[in-house]
Amino acid sequence: MTAGYRPVRDLPADRRYPGDTRQVEFSAEPDQQRIDGAVKMLTELAAAADGVGAPEGQRLRVCLTLVRLPIGLPFNLFGFHLAGVDADGEVIDEVSEEHEILYAFVVNQPVALMRETAVRFLLDLVARQAPIQQVMQNQRSVDELPRLIAASDTSTAELAWDMPPEMAQALSMVGERAADAQLRLQVRFQLDPFPDHRGLAARVPALRALYDREERVRDAVDRTVSAIGARHPSLRGGREDIRGFLRSQTTLQGMRQFLNQTVRDAEVCGNGYLQAGVTGLDAHLRCLRPEQVQLPADGRFLELTGSAPQVFEPDGLLHLRGLEQIDSRYGISILEPLLYVSARREIVANVRAAAKVMPPGAPEAVRSKTEQLLAVVASIEAQTDEQLDRLLEFFPRGLDAPSEDLYFPGQESFG
Repeated sequence: MTAGYRPVRDLPADRRYPGDTRQVEFSAEPDQQRIDGAVKMLTELAAAADGVGAPEGQRLRVCLTLVRLPIGLPFNLFGFHLAGVDADGEVIDEVSEEHEILYAFVVNQPVALMRETAVRFLLDLVARQAPIQQVMQNQRSVDELPRLIAASDTSTAELAWDMPPEMAQALSMVGERAADAQLRLQVRFQLDPFPDHRGLAARVPALRALYDREERVRDAVDRTVSAIGARHPSLRGGREDIRGFLRSQTTLQGMRQFLNQTVRDAEVCGNGYLQAGVTGLDAHLRCLRPEQVQLPADGRFLELTGSAPQVFEPDGLLHLRGLEQIDSRYGISILEPLLYVSARREIVANVRAAAKVMPPGAPEAVRSKTEQLLAVVASIEAQTDEQLDRLLEFFPRGLDAPSEDLYFPGQESFG
């Protein structure tokens, strides 16, 4: 079963006001009133949705949470699924009783729009399970699955957006769909997706692998990094000997590359840390590995290396974040909406590898089933590529190709 859901939706008023953020009252810097309203709405929605469906049905665990978009990302991002990551760093893109589905809503959006997005997400989630169960119970052939899921999505596409404002009525259809699929929803609200160090550190290897393996993802990140710190610093005014000395110091120390790698860490891993120290006239720069940095409540930074953590004061470390959490000091990766792609690629690769080793004399039933699976994975791959192109609209458009020499030699990827 799958939890995948396209998070970007065209706005109803786009025909009249294309690209105008005012049509949805998007706030680049949401105030406390907006945040409090979102928390209240999602808390009430989670309480109302908790337990709906078949009383003895399979449990479907859902956690609703919030993130804040930094300036520069598109305002038509309403929410997105945060794929699970297991203890081995492998991405989980499935629905089961063992795995809780984490879904983040963008607090920059108006509360009414977040509510509609939440109901739409729950509707899509439960409605998709019926065709999946039909295939698993051999009531439908596996090659029909993409078409059945697409039809399910179409049937619920407009329903949530036209629902009445009363919460009970809005969720009644969710409960009916869940009961039809013999599912029981277990829903809760949590303010931040990953409020502590452990949850974020576990995701870093999977996020780095996504950057390394997906060329379009890497290109989008590098274009963004290039736009921020590609050029060498320009120094003007003052004495020429001092300017020359500073230019040589920044070149020798690789300041631009250090900053670029910090920005890339923030985009890909969610947090980038640049430590700067000065001895005499010599500057010492170092990028800290995001998964090794812990942020206690007192505002300091702890680097978890060696037998005892190294402590940095707030003024001794540059901390950049990707997507911002509400209360937590940690950021989360700007690639989180894309992380499910890794699981899809793994499925496609495994099915194709199995098909290659199928013996020539395999029974016709096995050959037919294999052909059906190959047709399904081809459809999944095409759909994933299409969604990837759409999701990469998160990054600023019109950026030039990334310049060369962005990072230190040998560190062009995370490896």
